Amino acid sequence: MTHSAYDTSELFQAFLRSAQYIVRIKAQQDVWEHLGQLIVTYFPAEWVAFGHRDNGHRISIQHGTMPGGLSPEGI
Repeated sequence: MTHSAYDTSELFQAFLRSAQYIVRIKAQQDVWEHLGQLIVTYFPAEWVAFGHRDNGHRISIQHGTMPGGLSPEGI
């Protein structure tokens, strides 16, 4: 997958800003929400979802940052 709007230096700068942002997250904050917002803000992504495999071996979405007010539960 290529993203012509982002060159290597821009992605490196996004990586650095991401590391700085993650360091400032406080323990009581929702880490998944902040990581989702970070990815959508600094990287070429319109939405992000974090999932896990449940006991029934199905994939469940744990948290998502969706465009236009959509919720990951609606997927």
